[in-house]
Amino acid sequence: MSKLAKLPEVLATQRGYVVTDGQFFNVLPSDRRTPVEVINHTVIGVDNKKLDTNGFNSLANPQRIDSAKLDPNALAYEVVFQLSFLPIDSVLSKVAGTNSQELKASLKKFLQESNRSEGLAEIAHRYARNIFNGRWLWRNRMTAKSVKISVSVGEQNLGASNALAIPLNDFDVYVAEEKALAAIIFQQLQGINEDEIKVTALLTPRVQGSIEVFPSQNYIDKQKGAKGVKSKSLYVLNRRPLQENHGEMFVVGDAALRDQKIANAIRTIDTWYSDDPHIRPIAIEQFGANLDDQCFYRKGGKSSGIDAYSLMKQCGELDPNTPEGMYFIGCLVRGGVYALSKKD
Repeated sequence: MSKLAKLPEVLATQRGYVVTDGQFFNVLPSDRRTPVEVINHTVIGVDNKKLDTNGFNSLANPQRIDSAKLDPNALAYEVVFQLSFLPIDSVLSKVAGTNSQELKASLKKFLQESNRSEGLAEIAHRYARNIFNGRWLWRNRMTAKSVKISVSVGEQNLGASNALAIPLNDFDVYVAEEKALAAIIFQQLQGINEDEIKVTALLTPRVQGSIEVFPSQNYIDKQKGAKGVKSKSLYVLNRRPLQENHGEMFVVGDAALRDQKIANAIRTIDTWYSDDPHIRPIAIEQFGANLDDQCFYRKGGKSSGIDAYSLMKQCGELDPNTPEGMYFIGCLVRGGVYALSKKD
């Protein structure tokens, strides 16, 4: 198939996996589990923007915030989520506009070639690595003394890993547990397996007691916020009803990592954006957008990576086993809407 000169105005692909929120649990003596609760309370900090003024009152910065802390008797804590991957040939949801039929045919050819490719198998291994290394735990991984991650698929236990011993920046020399999970993910992307994948992280903190843990944080638009609005809001499940006379401290709900935050971590598999063998992976994005570095790694400038829009025009000729092909598979599994201008 020849390269398309112009892309359709509308293209949408659905995310190639379903993932739940990750709920936090206290691990108590006698192997009991209870949800980690998010508490709303007030604190007084220091407003460093006012250090040139005089007096304690002008420096004080009272705030109402959410915090998530372990039960005082907790020995450890768990974070649990479930996911399942969808057949890759079902990700295309809508194509409309100029050259829509040509693009559909090109994508269908690419997806058929990808279905049993080594490129798709590598994608599966990279997702498996990011599950077993605990990247999705974010700050909780950094502050833990030990992290053990167990994975089961249906009634089958795939084993457990020492997450802190599995690298975050390399995708090679996969261990047995990673290979077993990758085989399941590969089957699910092929449409062979539909079982639920359950992931459980057991984290032992460096200090026992009522210590802070880190669920997802909600965005607060401070431009629109009125006086007295929380300055820190945490994501919760099973939200508690707010009582009129709730006092200075009250339970908001149960702590959790948002599904989007988990998904962002496990799709941090793009090392193909650069020829440098020592670069760190970034999340799969259409233009290689990276919030940490505030730049696009696949959009002009010094970037050596080709963006998803450019690859889409040549997907009928794209080899799924090449770095460009694996990146494009990753984009399709990621899902998203490709908004195209009339001149694209």
